[in-house]
Amino acid sequence: MTYKKLFKETQETLNKYNFSNNYTDILFEDIFNLNKKDYFLNQEKEVNKKQQQKLQRIIKKIIKTEIPLSYLTHQAYFYKLKLYVNKNVLIPRFETEEVVDMALKIIKEKQYNTVLDLGTGSGCIALAIKKEIVKLDVFASDISEKCLYVARKNAYNHDLKINFCQSDLLKKFIKQKKKFDIIISNPPYISDNYSLDKSVLFEPFLALFAGTDGLDIYKRIFADLKLVMNKNGTAIFEIGFDQANSILQLLKDYNLKGIIEKDINNNDRILIVTDLS
Repeated sequence: MTYKKLFKETQETLNKYNFSNNYTDILFEDIFNLNKKDYFLNQEKEVNKKQQQKLQRIIKKIIKTEIPLSYLTHQAYFYKLKLYVNKNVLIPRFETEEVVDMALKIIKEKQYNTVLDLGTGSGCIALAIKKEIVKLDVFASDISEKCLYVARKNAYNHDLKINFCQSDLLKKFIKQKKKFDIIISNPPYISDNYSLDKSVLFEPFLALFAGTDGLDIYKRIFADLKLVMNKNGTAIFEIGFDQANSILQLLKDYNLKGIIEKDINNNDRILIVTDLS
């Protein structure tokens, strides 16, 4: 069987079960090491039978279990970076790329030097920031050593120097009296009783859920934020699309000031906290 025929059959099978076309692209790159350009150059060549069988096994698993493709291929793409992921970390989302865009804009405008990616998970935010502005002193923390293993692996794969450390939110930095120009975070913000798609439930609970109102982690961060920020510092957070009013009230409760920006889909998505000196 040729790559062209197999590609068509794979796409038709996955479409039948409502999986998007990019699943086929990702599978072909993962199993056959063929990106789109390579595929078109090799589409009339015969497929290796063992690789073909591997593809068929993965397709059956996708259909049967609805496990996210990134966990089966152990790869995800974020801000032009190909990242290693496993079940211990959240799969990077496109919405978070907009948080990175905003952070980079502010870093350049204010000429910041020190960055903290709080709750780094796969390391996607820290790596994207460092890749774009190499001279930055970038720190990345997580409470989970399993997450930090993934993040360190990604930093090594992309030859990016990141300062990793295990910390329960800001505790370690407060103890060390460490301060930052900018803190960026995509914390858990889903309420415990919120109903999610089955596929999302394969992702780590601690990276998704944050109490009955989804605000538990924000409360803990806001309580300590000024202790770890340099003068004229900024903090940027991803928030849930329906949390704007609750978040703004929470800022008042902790004597903080901030604004909320919308994402490309016109949803409230990015919280920018200022006046932190």
